[in-house]
Amino acid sequence: MPYVGWGPIWKETVEQDLTAKCKANWWTNLIYINNFVPSADMCMQWAWYIPVDTHLYFLSLIVLIPLKR
Repeated sequence: MPYVGWGPIWKETVEQDLTAKCKANWWTNLIYINNFVPSADMCMQWAWYIPVDTHLYFLSLIVLIPLKR
C-alpha cells in the first residue's frame, strides 16, 4: 500500500492540518469531550459520535433511574 499517504492534497490536509489539530486537541479524545470542541478544531471528526453516545447513556441513567422509583 505505498500510495496511502500520497495525493494532490495529502500534504495540506493530513500532514499539516490534521496533524496540527491532533497535537492541540488529542486529550479531548481520551476523556470523551471532543464533541464539545468546535468542529473546525477537532482532531478526528469522524469519532464525534462515540462521546455523544456515552453522554446520552449517562443522561438517560439520570432520567430513567428516578422514574423507576
